[in-house]
Amino acid sequence: MDEMKALLNAILERLDVQSAKIDKLQIDVDRLHGRMSALEDRMDKLETRMDSLETRMDKLENRIDALEHEVHDLRLEVLDSRYDLVRRVRRQEGHLHMLDEELTAVQTRLRELEHARA
Repeated sequence: MDEMKALLNAILERLDVQSAKIDKLQIDVDRLHGRMSALEDRMDKLETRMDSLETRMDKLENRIDALEHEVHDLRLEVLDSRYDLVRRVRRQEGHLHMLDEELTAVQTRLRELEHARA
C-alpha cells in the first residue's frame, strides 16, 4: 500500500510538473499569438502603404510620360521656329544684298552725274 501511495504521489507530482510545463507552453503560445497578430497588423499596414505607393508611382510614371511627350513636342516647335528664323534671316540677307547692290548702283550713277556736271 505504501508503494502504491508512493507510486501515486510520484504520478501526481509528475502530472503537476507536466501541467506546469503545459501552462508555460500555453503562455508561450498565447504570447506568440499576440506577436503574430501584431505582425499581421503591421503587414496589413505595410501592404496598404505599398498599394498607396504603387498608385502614386503609377501616377508619377504617367506624368513623366506626359512630360516627356511635352518636351518632345517643344523640341520640335523649337526646331521649326529655328528653321523658320534661319530662313527669314537668309531672306533678309538676300534683300540686304540686293539693296546694297542698288545703293552701289545709285552711288555710281550719282558720281557719274556729278562728274558730267563738272
